[in-house]
Amino acid sequence: MKLYSILLCLTLPVASMAQTTVFSDNFNSGSTVDAVPVAPTPTSASYEAFGSSASGAASLTVGDLRINSTTAAAYFGEIEAVFASSPITLTNTGDSLNLRIVFTGSNILSGTASNSSLCVGLFNSGGSLPAQGYKVTSGTTGAPVTGFAQNWVGYIGQAFANSNSRVITRPPQTTGSTGQTQDVLFSGASGSTSFNSPTGTTMSLASSGSTNLALAAPTLLTVDYTASISGSSTLALDYIIYSGSGISGTQLFSRHAETTLVTGTNTYQGTTFDSLGLGWRQNNGSLSSSLDINSVAVTLTSVPEPTTVAMMAGGIGLFFGIERLVKRRRG
Repeated sequence: MKLYSILLCLTLPVASMAQTTVFSDNFNSGSTVDAVPVAPTPTSASYEAFGSSASGAASLTVGDLRINSTTAAAYFGEIEAVFASSPITLTNTGDSLNLRIVFTGSNILSGTASNSSLCVGLFNSGGSLPAQGYKVTSGTTGAPVTGFAQNWVGYIGQAFANSNSRVITRPPQTTGSTGQTQDVLFSGASGSTSFNSPTGTTMSLASSGSTNLALAAPTLLTVDYTASISGSSTLALDYIIYSGSGISGTQLFSRHAETTLVTGTNTYQGTTFDSLGLGWRQNNGSLSSSLDINSVAVTLTSVPEPTTVAMMAGGIGLFFGIERLVKRRRG
């Protein structure tokens, strides 16, 4: 019986939680930027860049995915990518999907009185790859108006230089008049370049953490963004920014928001994910700004159904029961 108890104690925690690296990219295994998009592999993706003006550009070398803007009065730029060929659905309490991006940002959050922001998102692409970049999201000659990321749905974390930081939804976009339908991060930031038909809905704030984040000089940062099912009817989003590479550095910013798992509510856009976005809005004068991304990783933590855990426990019990019966008969 002692051995049975020990094995049960050792087995159930393993059975109750499994962690899987879904995607890990250091930009040395075939990833591209602004090429014709193709389906991702576990170590590579087609990254497509978008911006609010033609002053932006993107490039990729080993270990560095860069998007930057030359001097502009105001600018936002973003990278979009599908990271999983098969969508991942969070189902059970304790299931979570974590997106971790290490990058260096320059002038991405300068000036605490501005509406500059650093945004990250997890989405369900519905099987639609992003449009080939670099594309400008204003007008009709840049990013396409329909298709591609138009109907991506998900959740966006927005860290502002002022106190407007929040977590919002990204609902599917109705047919717009410009390429703003391809923006997935900057709800309502502009009437002609960011998505606003409809705009995102702010999710309930469970805890606020930092209220603003000022980053002007080139700074190495880690974005840690997690979607998780935290209860029988709750989806939680956690947006944390750390200094340095990884999550052992100083925590500079955090937001925790929640929504109920009720289809049809404005703050619920499902629990299925296969795509990501990262970008910034520079809105503090004529400043050049940039993101240099070093790595992207997506990790799934899954908890099996309670019946699965019960079956494993029962199987262990059955094994030892049979073993005891055999010993008795031999004795």
